[in-house]
Amino acid sequence: MRCGNFLALVVALSFTVLTAATLQAQARFNTADVELSGLEPSEAALIAASGVLEPDHEIISRMAWRVRKIRHSQIIDGVRETVGSGTEPELEFSDDPKRFQFLPVTVRGRLVKLTRWTELDPVAQPPFWRLEMMTENGQTVMAVVSRVPEVWIDGSMPVEDVAVSGLAVGPVNWTGAVGGEPEDRGVVWLVAGQRASWFPKWTGDSDGAGLDVGIRLLTGSGFDAGWLDSIRQAGSKPLTVGERDAFESFVAAVARVGDQEWQQLESAGYPGTIVDLLQNAQRATGFPVSVEGQVRRVTSLPGGIQQVELFVETGTRGVIVTNAAGERLRFESRLPVTVNLPPESPDVSAMDGTRVRVDGFVYRFWTYQSAFAEEQGAASGQTVPLVIGWRMVRPDYGQQTFDRTLQYMLLGLVGFVCLMVVAVLRMNRKDQKDRDERRDMQRPDFG
Repeated sequence: MRCGNFLALVVALSFTVLTAATLQAQARFNTADVELSGLEPSEAALIAASGVLEPDHEIISRMAWRVRKIRHSQIIDGVRETVGSGTEPELEFSDDPKRFQFLPVTVRGRLVKLTRWTELDPVAQPPFWRLEMMTENGQTVMAVVSRVPEVWIDGSMPVEDVAVSGLAVGPVNWTGAVGGEPEDRGVVWLVAGQRASWFPKWTGDSDGAGLDVGIRLLTGSGFDAGWLDSIRQAGSKPLTVGERDAFESFVAAVARVGDQEWQQLESAGYPGTIVDLLQNAQRATGFPVSVEGQVRRVTSLPGGIQQVELFVETGTRGVIVTNAAGERLRFESRLPVTVNLPPESPDVSAMDGTRVRVDGFVYRFWTYQSAFAEEQGAASGQTVPLVIGWRMVRPDYGQQTFDRTLQYMLLGLVGFVCLMVVAVLRMNRKDQKDRDERRDMQRPDFG
């Protein structure tokens, strides 16, 4: 009897201690972050109290699926809340190696190895990928994502400047055979993200990685080249809500381009014309272009952006081109171009019919109901280039300045001539008066 009572007391004490530890661990987590992970708070606390995870732990699969369904921008917002101070946290081990567990974080570094992670779900489409990354401080971090740039997959190129934003799953014991091959990384951090971001540096020309000069310049201004595949695959479709993150990343990067970067483009032989763009239709995204045309329609968009439709004369016959999605597109010698002007641009709402020039970067071809299509009575939309403007100028400013200067010079010349004529007339009158006076003095007096 005494033995039974003793055992009951031990069980009760153990349950009390475990419950207290679970509640204490559960209190460490922000409820919103745990909900973001797809876990119940009590379940997250038990995971935190269980110590280092194993690579085949079910929790990894569940969090990977959960993060796949979250918008990338929502994760980025969560990272900003985690950071707070403005400095991204480093996933380093300390006295409390789990202080970032289940929190949104961003890890940056060099891609060491890319592997399709079939153990999480052999039939998942798109598949899960495992990234082994080396951070700047020499720490190994594993990340599971659903999308990676296609140019990475064959493994033929070194990949620098990689970033993954997601939820910190926790320390994982990466020792032994993982994915059918021996791996021994010890205890490493694992992050469950939606996609891999890529910010390659611009070297002044194309480096064979499938990225041209314009894209490399924009990645230096913050554009995520990891969005390129989805932008190109969209073909000529209208913009959708699902494309918002990629579009906003592109627009923000164009706004950050400075005068010095644009001068670098000019020294490399850019920007091109609309004709150059059509000749490079398969690599349209990021193409630096200078568009000159007549303003036909202006639409105000949120954030102070003006969407302008320019009618452009290419000076060539109609052409048929193939875009990155393999679509065949036909363009006539006169075509509209959609341009999104940055908020600091002059107001063009009253410039209908005015010729302007816009320097910027092509986002892609897209389809919408243009003013040109409406004039032609077309019921469907028209496919045109969509350009994110960097700056706008009036091509006729210089001519206007010359004309105005010439007008002032002519007015001044007319005034001078008038003054000279008046002066000559006055001098003639004075001379005539003097002659008359001398003639009167010389007449004989017959008095």
